[in-house]
Amino acid sequence: MRSSKDLIDKIWRFVRGDIAVREFENWIYQAEKLEILFSPDFYLMLISTDYSKSDEVFVLKTNLKAKLNALMVYDCMCHTLSNDDVVEMGNHDPVFESFNELVKYGKPLWWLWLAQCQSCKQYWMVAGEERINDIFILKRMMASKASEILEDDVWPEEFKKYKSLLRIGREWGISWTFENPISSALVHTTIDLARENPGISTKEISHLLQVGLKQADALASEAYKKDGVKIIRSSD
Repeated sequence: MRSSKDLIDKIWRFVRGDIAVREFENWIYQAEKLEILFSPDFYLMLISTDYSKSDEVFVLKTNLKAKLNALMVYDCMCHTLSNDDVVEMGNHDPVFESFNELVKYGKPLWWLWLAQCQSCKQYWMVAGEERINDIFILKRMMASKASEILEDDVWPEEFKKYKSLLRIGREWGISWTFENPISSALVHTTIDLARENPGISTKEISHLLQVGLKQADALASEAYKKDGVKIIRSSD
């Protein structure tokens, strides 16, 4: 029989988006102890929610988050973070307060490091995309995968290209506008993108940096002047 903590951890996975709605719906009808964990009224809400309606699911998740925080006090924020999450710089202190940096990848992947929460002992792979979108990208790590990094220096592939970090930032709807259209951050990132992705086009540069095509052309020209990297020009 599952302990209350196991139940709470499972529900948190649903609240933060790591369990599909249908899977959670099927689970609650079979889960034991839920009637004890919650009041009869709230338990009724759990089993009577129309899980096919996104607005009802949103309300349920909001209420569940409040209930779970009332049931258990945590010394870290790992339970609130999705397995793959993004934290904006400036909002990261509460998350990183419990993190202990274990090892950095080092050059050329200066942005990549492994951390462990000092409270719950969860491992996290962290990528700091601080040039363009000012975000930290986090991936929850199993202990076995963390051991491969710590003992064998074998890192997962997800964050090994800066291109991947920029794509994640875009997918999360994060975007910054630079006052200087050929700022050093944009130019150096363009250079790095060209180095790690031979044959990259200005159209892709435009997409990744979230700038117009003319600005991407200007960045390509500046990158060539500074470093000699070649970028394929795209037409409008």
